[in-house]
Amino acid sequence: MIGSRDDFESDGFCLIRKCFPVEKILAVRRAWDEFLAEWSPHDFVESGANRQDFVVLGDLDASRTPGISLTPSERDELFILGDLHRYFPHAFDVIGLSALQALTADLLECSIGELVYDFSNLTRKALRIGPNMNWHRDMGNRYISSQNGDAFLRVLIPLDVSREENGTLGVFPGSHRRTTSLPVRSELEALGAPFWLDMAPGDAVWIHPMLLHGGGPNRSENDRNFLIVQLSRRGADSPLNLADATSGQSFSDIIHRVLTRPGAFKKTSRLP
Repeated sequence: MIGSRDDFESDGFCLIRKCFPVEKILAVRRAWDEFLAEWSPHDFVESGANRQDFVVLGDLDASRTPGISLTPSERDELFILGDLHRYFPHAFDVIGLSALQALTADLLECSIGELVYDFSNLTRKALRIGPNMNWHRDMGNRYISSQNGDAFLRVLIPLDVSREENGTLGVFPGSHRRTTSLPVRSELEALGAPFWLDMAPGDAVWIHPMLLHGGGPNRSENDRNFLIVQLSRRGADSPLNLADATSGQSFSDIIHRVLTRPGAFKKTSRLP
């Protein structure tokens, strides 16, 4: 279940170890720590950010943080930050790596030049209070590039050591090939136990849009941060409900524009 196009086709995911330089990942992680050290949802909006571009723990239903009662400050903790080209362009030091482009193009059976950028985000499960992720398929979710499930995929890149205890990704291998009208809850009963992906900085997993996946809460003493990127193949069906302002643009154009952008991003100043 690890490492090739055959794995992706049979299991619905492809986990590749050490495919990215660890120092690149850790540099982004340090920049993310600096971003979080100044995080305030109120100040972020005041600086010009769109409220729809991020999710804090207080936005979630209580069922997502079972067994704990969040304090006011914990409710302000960041869960998801979207539109990374605008708010956290450091992420593109990883998103722009040639290995990510080449491996994605191979799985989508297209050239690198045919890759289209749909969106990216950083999803954070903070130590001790990180929420669970409901079992779901990306196909049919709010962020989606195409009605054709073979035309897009997501790449999940851990910025931390990621284990079951701190809320890593869980998958049901082969579930992307199931055709059922059962609700997810009933399907889970039939599938049994999930397969939990142990990952470290430098690893990445590519997941099929129909793969059933999710994750538990983080009650450990370690954060779990994932950089998530969705890419599609040019010529796919029309995009649906994509929130990222750069959605649908050529991947190579996005990478060039972000990585050549002058000046450092300053969250405390007015956003562009």
